[in-house]
Amino acid sequence: MKACRIKLILLTGLILIAGCNITFKKKSSEKVDSQIDVAASKKIDDEKTLSSKTIKSGTLFTNKDKELINLFYNDKANAVILKDMIAHTRLSIKQRKKLTESKNVANSVQVMPLPLELERMLSPLPRNILRVQVDRRIILMDVNSRRILDVIKI
Repeated sequence: MKACRIKLILLTGLILIAGCNITFKKKSSEKVDSQIDVAASKKIDDEKTLSSKTIKSGTLFTNKDKELINLFYNDKANAVILKDMIAHTRLSIKQRKKLTESKNVANSVQVMPLPLELERMLSPLPRNILRVQVDRRIILMDVNSRRILDVIKI
């Protein structure tokens, strides 16, 4: 009786493995784990270096991105979206002057993310950088520090 149960359990396991593409791995040793940790930290360092290089270069908005943004907002179907976003993020003249590269966006300034349809068309960004709209400007900013990296006027 026990032999039948064991055979049934093994058979069920084999069916699961074959049908669901499940693979069972051996428990890794501490040496392998430390190699994985080193590789992961190197990858994170590479990402930080990459994002700091793009931040230092100052050319974060590519020409293609600028063209796509202008085409999107010049389309009559998207004119309503632009007007609504401008209305919700209106700035005073003093606040507009402060929205320049390498300065921080004040906490009192309302920022709005770009429409998802537009964001999908644009080139991907590092995780800590975000495109937002403020008044008639598209700003590339660091999420953590709210530092402005690049500005486009639309």
